[in-house]
Amino acid sequence: MGVCQDGTDGAFGAGSDFTEEEQKKRCDQVASLHEHVAYSELVSHRILDKTGLCQQSTFADGTCVEVDFSKRTYKITVNG
Repeated sequence: MGVCQDGTDGAFGAGSDFTEEEQKKRCDQVASLHEHVAYSELVSHRILDKTGLCQQSTFADGTCVEVDFSKRTYKITVNG
């Protein structure tokens, strides 16, 4: 389970206190996911709770991304 931080990982907010090395590592993780699913169709995007803060995206190759914006966490499962 990953932790979303303001200003990185697709999380939006006031900024972060990460070092340049930490920011690069986080950007590399997101870039790796984007590269992996770049040509894979998004087959499902679901809202998992009443607040809309828990969401799940599933791609044709079986990759699944679950986020919980209230807890600021995410989970990536590659190829099911």
